[in-house]
Amino acid sequence: MRLAEVADLPSIRSILAQWLSIDDVDEHAAAMLSALNGDSDATYIVAGTEDGSVVGLAGLEARGIASELVLPGERPVEVVSVYVDQQHIGLGVGRGLVDEAERRATAAGYTTIIVVSGSRNRKYGYPFWCHRYGEPFRCDADYFGFGAERVVWRRALPTDR
Repeated sequence: MRLAEVADLPSIRSILAQWLSIDDVDEHAAAMLSALNGDSDATYIVAGTEDGSVVGLAGLEARGIASELVLPGERPVEVVSVYVDQQHIGLGVGRGLVDEAERRATAAGYTTIIVVSGSRNRKYGYPFWCHRYGEPFRCDADYFGFGAERVVWRRALPTDR
């Protein structure tokens, strides 16, 4: 696992295209490029193979978290992306990316990790997050439009000593 670089964007776009519409791919790629250029506080991590191919990505961002998801006294960070090349699903890539994201968040002094997911992630995302973090913290029906809920998981991070 390592921090993403601008040179990774073509591979990342290819992974995103397996999961998202072209408009969403463009939006995610633009947000990542902005972060890689230092224009946002987001951090992106990639997982690669021995030959250097990128097979997964995860992102963290502390700004823009909906206030109703933050509890008093917290310093939260949100997982904004976790996508794995479909040929690498079930091989521990997602788990490794989230382990690394949690490690980096803890080292940066965040106290809580928040995951916000939507309806398009029901098949793979929801089971992954439920297995990792248990039952959702909340579910808001029709949040993203009719039939498109917002599901939120959260976990307290360990204190880095």
